[in-house]
Amino acid sequence: MAPVLRAFLALAASLVIVAASVGFDTPAAQAAPRVSITVKDKPSLSGVADSTYLTEVTVSGSGFQSVQNGFGGIYVLFGWANPSTWKPSAGGRTGSDYRYVYDDETNPVGYQLFVSFPGSSTGYANNGGYLKANGTFSATMKIPGPVFEAYNRSGAVTSVDCVKTQCGIMTIGAHGIVNAKNETFTPLSFQKIYSAADGRPSAQAAAAPNTAVAPTIIGGRPATIPVAVDEAKLDEESSGDVAAAVGETRLTVTVPGADPDSWVGVYLYSEPLFAGWFKPNSEGVIDVDLPANLAAGEHRAVVYGTTGGLMGWAPFELASAATPEPVAATPAAAVSTDDGPLLIAAIVVGILALAAIALLVVAVLRRRRLSA
Repeated sequence: MAPVLRAFLALAASLVIVAASVGFDTPAAQAAPRVSITVKDKPSLSGVADSTYLTEVTVSGSGFQSVQNGFGGIYVLFGWANPSTWKPSAGGRTGSDYRYVYDDETNPVGYQLFVSFPGSSTGYANNGGYLKANGTFSATMKIPGPVFEAYNRSGAVTSVDCVKTQCGIMTIGAHGIVNAKNETFTPLSFQKIYSAADGRPSAQAAAAPNTAVAPTIIGGRPATIPVAVDEAKLDEESSGDVAAAVGETRLTVTVPGADPDSWVGVYLYSEPLFAGWFKPNSEGVIDVDLPANLAAGEHRAVVYGTTGGLMGWAPFELASAATPEPVAATPAAAVSTDDGPLLIAAIVVGILALAAIALLVVAVLRRRRLSA
């Protein structure tokens, strides 16, 4: 083979390798929320609990939406869910579309978890810790057994047998905040894990439903949130001379006549998103942290009393999002999907052009040898 032809073939092969190795900078899809369940003292066992004894499991989550300074977070619950209707974002209601083991909010033992958003005003009650900024959490939860009782929508006690029906771990938005991005159901099955020799507490074969009256105060704050008024009806209600002024990261809300010794709740519309409970100063002023996911545009701060009554509202406008989404820089070596095909086409054309030149050179050299 002629030296020139060999050199061409080597160069062509190199160009083909370059073309094949061209990277494409395709946008990464946001991971869906996922939950894994392992037995705490037997981490090799996943997705199971003991059919006779109480089981402590480690519940770990990833891909969840974390809202810096947002009100609430995620409830982690063990129970049954109707596969097609259970999600609160789709209208699912506790007691009919999903049922779970209750825990005492004033003295939780771990039958359900509350994982709060980082910086949340509700973090004082997070027996499941904080949801990290990267959307992950891990906490220990107790599964009392495969059979439990819960109230249905009519107030009657309903027994759930997880041996006969599929149960699992559910995650939903906490404190009445519905968030479809944080709703998951992870199946859990029951099998023999422990024996009497292990000294484990017996499972509560028919765990008593929560008959206690829901607490009205937790950690000095109201334990429930007011029902949000439909935004369309706000124009029919008095604004109550409430005023709102936007700062860099906070919203200053003035509520004339507010009692400094009483709590006021603030919703941010148009979601609506409950921002938390606050105590005004002597001039009726409170500072509300702006949630990281609050978009630019026109909003309203709507103020409620502890009994759920509307105290007033005020409009405000954000020139930009409270916390702009970071824009990832495209690496210099990466090629976008728009430019990639054009670059490969250019490389192929270059290879063909080199091939034509090489063949022409070979032909000229061959003629010279024949004429010599």
